[in-house]
Amino acid sequence: MALDLDIRQTKALIKMQLEHTFQDIPSEFRDIQKVYINSNEDLQMLLKTINVKEGTSAFSILAGGDMPFSLVGQGIYQIATGDLNNLTPYMALGLKKAMLGKYNYQEYLQTLAKLYDSNISLETLTKIIEDLMVLMEADYQEFWQAIVKYNYDLQAYKVKPINLMYLLGRLRNSNTSLDFIHLIPYLNDEVSYEKLQNNLAKAEITFINLDVLNDYQRIKGKYDLIYLSNILDYAYVTWGNNWDYAKLKEYINNIMAHLNGNGLLLLHYIFSKHLLMNSTELFDESAVTLNDLKLEEVIAWPDNPDRLLIRQKRV
Repeated sequence: MALDLDIRQTKALIKMQLEHTFQDIPSEFRDIQKVYINSNEDLQMLLKTINVKEGTSAFSILAGGDMPFSLVGQGIYQIATGDLNNLTPYMALGLKKAMLGKYNYQEYLQTLAKLYDSNISLETLTKIIEDLMVLMEADYQEFWQAIVKYNYDLQAYKVKPINLMYLLGRLRNSNTSLDFIHLIPYLNDEVSYEKLQNNLAKAEITFINLDVLNDYQRIKGKYDLIYLSNILDYAYVTWGNNWDYAKLKEYINNIMAHLNGNGLLLLHYIFSKHLLMNSTELFDESAVTLNDLKLEEVIAWPDNPDRLLIRQKRV
């Protein structure tokens, strides 16, 4: 990570939003973007479906950290992560990991609710983050120290300051509702949360900044599980009129080269509970299908937007 650059760009992101009231983020903020603080995917259903085995290895999109932390809770300790957004490690491996280290289950949920609260005072938010800094690695600590001070100095004069988490994060709700916690395995109950806390001491989570669609060559090593979240939506937007099946198949096969035997490649979101079904349809809105992959194990949720593609690498 380029710490100084990340701090400068994050400050610019905060200032731009305060001055222009949450207008669309311009293209110069490509490397620092707002983060989904908590997943909007049904990771609970997903991990039950694939039945990950303890002691395996994984590569995952980092985002807000819920998938990597959920995997650690399942006993997967070697996890490489990547993301195009350089803000994700500071939010996930800095702030959220510190919360996991400091709070018990109820305290974590209470603090999360405060972070979601549009009415939280500037002083309260600042103190929450400052109290967590001692549990962060040096770069994350330096980042949050700079950002919290900058945000405080910018907003101290305001009658109603804007919650810093709204400036840096994409929140599911604008109130203190935590109606998403049933989707996240380690937040389901106190036992699951404590299991994650215990496993974190044994886990190694690394991060690399990359565009996993165009820079997949930078992924190193082989894994039992590769989780790419909404990569197919990103591909559809990125490739535009140049989208075609051959390009998709080439990309999938290149990514699968990083799978161990019988490893799983997971593509696209899963938002809700659907019955598993065999399907060769990938995009309802396009002509792209997986007809020539019928002999391989392909499981999909084909109905838009609740679709997921799982491919298994056979030995």
